[in-house]
Amino acid sequence: MPQAFFSFNLSKAVDFNKYAFAISVIQQGERLANYRQKDPSKLFKEANFNIVLMSEQGELISARFGNRFTFSLLNSKIALKPGKYIIMIDPLWNASVENNDMYREVLIDIYAPIQVELNQVEDVKGF
Repeated sequence: MPQAFFSFNLSKAVDFNKYAFAISVIQQGERLANYRQKDPSKLFKEANFNIVLMSEQGELISARFGNRFTFSLLNSKIALKPGKYIIMIDPLWNASVENNDMYREVLIDIYAPIQVELNQVEDVKGF
């Protein structure tokens, strides 16, 4: 997965004083079985990710860079208004992705008090 953009709509406001909201990325494959491997041809090492949340107009709301087995952007002290939002997921692959094609596969989850549908934003459209 190269850098990718997704959109979603909130039908109502999300107040972080009352509700949690998170965007998570999870690399796929046999991660648990291979993260302590002695054999470098099987080793799994988490890739770094940029997760960016912005408004439809391109206003930065929140961002995070780093790696974990499940890497998340948790928003706190922010109230999201109803409307359309854009997420950028930007992986920075490391050498271990060559060990298993599934390590390049990424699951993206949104945890919110209301259901949202992720839609990929095509490169030609931008946001």
